[in-house]
Amino acid sequence: MKKSKVKSLGCALIFLIIVVALVAFSACSTETTLSNISVSGAKIEFEYNEDFSLGDAVVNATYSDGSKKTLGEDDYTVDSSAFNKTQAGTYSIKIEYNGKQTSYDVVVKAPNIERITLNGAKTEFSWGEDFSAGNLVVTKCYADGKSASCDSAEDRINFLSYNKNKAGTYSIIVGV
Repeated sequence: MKKSKVKSLGCALIFLIIVVALVAFSACSTETTLSNISVSGAKIEFEYNEDFSLGDAVVNATYSDGSKKTLGEDDYTVDSSAFNKTQAGTYSIKIEYNGKQTSYDVVVKAPNIERITLNGAKTEFSWGEDFSAGNLVVTKCYADGKSASCDSAEDRINFLSYNKNKAGTYSIIVGV
């Protein structure tokens, strides 16, 4: 009976060693997968008519085991198709790497207005006549030499100092 117990213990010990070895082997062979990607240091503010660029962007990949990898410019793709350098506003930039995607917003600032010009403004009124902009055309002149007419100048005219029942000279403020 002693031989039988030793043999049983030997078999149990061999079985236990095999199980421990399989567990250890499977723990070592766990495949690391890409969890997400992130971007930092990207240029997020652009002047009107400035071309898109990533600036000093750093794109990192984070894996299921917690490890990180900084990606090279050739490793990922950038979708900046929504970006419009000639339209002030906010645009989403997308970055993709191995099926994972992240995005961030950039802003195109409104162009700098150097001055405004007024044409067709009515400058004389009769006693008791309500203020009217007449055929006023407001034009914005930008620092880059371009210009554009304003939409609905009436919305941007401050004529609160005008008094139709009092003769005089009044300052009318036009904004853009």
